[in-house]
Amino acid sequence: AYCSLQPPESLNDHPSSFVRFRSTPSQKCRTLIRHPSIAAKPSYALQPYRHLDFSRRITLKPATRVLHVSKEFGPATMGGLGVMLTALTIAQSESPYVSVSVVLPYYSYLRERDLSADIEPFTTLSIPITLAHQRVKHIHCPVSLLRWQYSPAVDFLNPHLNRMSAAEVRSIDVYLIGPGTEKPFHVAFKAKDEGDIYSAYKPLKQEWKDLYYAKAVSELVAYLSTFDETTVFEVDDSAEEPEEDVLTSRRGPKRAVDVVHLHGATNAVVAFYLRQLERMSTSFRHCHPAIVYTLHDSLDEVEYSNLVSNAVTFLPPRSNPPATSDSLALLQPYIYRSGTQIFTSALGIDLADTTTFVSHSIASDIVTGRFRFHLQDLVMPSIAHRASRGAFIGVTNGLDFTEQAKNPFTSPALVERGLSFPRVGPDVQNKSTYYQRRDGRFSSAPDSAAVAFDPLLDLDDLPPPSALSSPVSFASAKDRAKTYLVRHAGPTFSLSSDDLSRPWFLFIGRFQYNKGCQFFETLLDVLSSSPISGRLFVLGARNNYPYASLRSLASRYPRHVTLIDDVSSPGLQAQWGPLIRMASDMAFVPSLSEAFGLVAAEALLFGTPVLSTGIGGLTEFLVPFPPVEATGGAEERANSYLFDLFPTRSMADTRGAEEDYSRSAQDVRPDDEQLEPARAALRKAAEQALRDWKRRRDERDWEVRETFVRRMVSDALRLKWDREKGPVEEYIRVYDLALDHRRRKLGIPAPMPPPPSERRSASPPRLEHPVAVPNIASGGHDQVSGADGVAHLRQETEDGSRIRALHQLLPVYKVYRAQGSSSEREKKAAAAKTKQASAKTKRALRRKLSRAKARRKGSVAAEG
Repeated sequence: AYCSLQPPESLNDHPSSFVRFRSTPSQKCRTLIRHPSIAAKPSYALQPYRHLDFSRRITLKPATRVLHVSKEFGPATMGGLGVMLTALTIAQSESPYVSVSVVLPYYSYLRERDLSADIEPFTTLSIPITLAHQRVKHIHCPVSLLRWQYSPAVDFLNPHLNRMSAAEVRSIDVYLIGPGTEKPFHVAFKAKDEGDIYSAYKPLKQEWKDLYYAKAVSELVAYLSTFDETTVFEVDDSAEEPEEDVLTSRRGPKRAVDVVHLHGATNAVVAFYLRQLERMSTSFRHCHPAIVYTLHDSLDEVEYSNLVSNAVTFLPPRSNPPATSDSLALLQPYIYRSGTQIFTSALGIDLADTTTFVSHSIASDIVTGRFRFHLQDLVMPSIAHRASRGAFIGVTNGLDFTEQAKNPFTSPALVERGLSFPRVGPDVQNKSTYYQRRDGRFSSAPDSAAVAFDPLLDLDDLPPPSALSSPVSFASAKDRAKTYLVRHAGPTFSLSSDDLSRPWFLFIGRFQYNKGCQFFETLLDVLSSSPISGRLFVLGARNNYPYASLRSLASRYPRHVTLIDDVSSPGLQAQWGPLIRMASDMAFVPSLSEAFGLVAAEALLFGTPVLSTGIGGLTEFLVPFPPVEATGGAEERANSYLFDLFPTRSMADTRGAEEDYSRSAQDVRPDDEQLEPARAALRKAAEQALRDWKRRRDERDWEVRETFVRRMVSDALRLKWDREKGPVEEYIRVYDLALDHRRRKLGIPAPMPPPPSERRSASPPRLEHPVAVPNIASGGHDQVSGADGVAHLRQETEDGSRIRALHQLLPVYKVYRAQGSSSEREKKAAAAKTKQASAKTKRALRRKLSRAKARRKGSVAAEG
């Protein structure tokens, strides 16, 4: 084990820098001592933050092709990046504006999963690398295609929807970059499971693995651009219609990419490789996509770097003598430590057409100087330059409702036990849904046949949910979950009947310093010494915080803490996690930094208020309860108890790192003296949370607590991805800005606006099944509803309904007419071109109709 010791202000470019090793008697590992090296502090001007202009008309063509590049997604999700990207991609798949796909490493454990039937070979790429003596070698890289299946979000609040009914299944194209056929790349992406995806196995270096993947992604984008298909940069009306099935035209795997969306600094170098290919391109078709780069945090990503000695292997051979246009010369602004290390985050920001951060508030604070973070001078000049033209944008994440295990309305673990939240319609705060009559209708008051309600009623005494006539209670579901856990998992978690009358606090996350594990002891001290005793559940995965310290806390506070980790108790979190979430009374989120705060948002969805630092993006949806002495209506909007991480801060209203907290991602470890002011603030907030919990529990009117729980749920429901002016719409506008910037760089005119009757609103259309069908003449797509579009065609059988559906599609193909011609000659030419395209469209559809009839006749003959 090596420990990097480096002052937070060090930007290394000092010739006297060197590395030495030191061993101590009490330490059997070697400690890496890196002396600080110094670079000139860059000058940059702080900028006012400019967010997206929602009044600006979206010029994005329907089904614009977006390729997400990441190390995590779907079946390869280890942390927040994978959760965020999976949810975003699913939400974007429902929008008619974009057609999304993902590129991902082909991790070895995926071959052993149930996905093998959905994976097929796609192509083999040739990856050039430069060896000693400037010799070029080509590595063969197989690429596979995974049709990753998902279920779109159902209307889980609809009381008439069958909870256990089979959900509709759709798919997203995932390109899997495989290991090379030559050594040492044959062990690339070897991983035992999701927790192992960032590991590297000998003889392949970690940085070589990252650079190999980035190089392969750029070659894949170039490969997809070689197919004879128009992109958003050109429209070829004279080209013959490709022989492509209507069903696959929107999501075909062999399609040129319009926007490459890079996630994380490990993939930032993809932008450099793409721009290299762009310089060698002779056609708009090849390697000219717009690039969007998303920063997912301000710690790990800013620090990520590659050694120059590793990077040159994946660059073209240098000319002799070296020219200023050489690849390595172009990377010089990003090289530090005496010319040995490339920091890629600034590289990605500079080469991307638009850069985003996963929090609106933090992005605003970064560009205005209110958010400070470690090594910020590496990226702030690039961020300031992008912000000056409104191209550094904060897009706050959303809450994913498609993951059933984390949805209290649909979780199988809750539904099967009758512990899920009741479905009462879209407005969960509507008091007319607090009671249900025997005829199944909701009412605002109980009828005479209503059963008496006791929120702490014994589980066995409760009638089944289908027999309840009143009330319809979210709070009761939480109480029943607590009773179920005590009765059926008491020995497993050391629970007793006393725990039924105590508040439960819940921490979920990685065990690391940055997540605030240092505050566990303070909270446990309050829970054990307060007249209102409580229990803390700690669920998570081992990381850089010493697990021995957590075990010590569990031994010291056996009646007040339950520790469930991923190593000593595998499977327990998946089995009991939804029930523990439902039964908890308070979520504990003591993070030292947080871009969004997904765990806090998920807690609200389970009707649970939050005890938190409120750092970073958490303040965008957490509203603190007022102090006890305060008066007014603030409590009616509150959902959290916040304690100040920096009570004695020197910079007012900062959301970022402060003083010695501004350290590397692996060294955010303030000592006890630094933490003491925050500990005092935590004690005060925790005591207020305990008093409020007791007051709500002792309230005689059950509707008071019911209203409180439903308000938490309502706050979470407002965080959905496709909300108005939410992240899906914001990313659509980000892609629009990026493509507009790329067109200007290439000298390509802006696309012709559609006719007034076909112009779209700023918000993406919300249809029952929003799909897009291909516009053969223009290379674009026209949107139709699910009843007439591709979604309907996919459900057609071989009984002839497919042919009728093609007849129905005939009138919906449209051609964008040229608008605003400056002369009569141009108007006539545009009209002739439109007429020609329309005729070609009809001919193409008739050919498809004939082929469909022939296939049907053949199938009938075969059956005969």
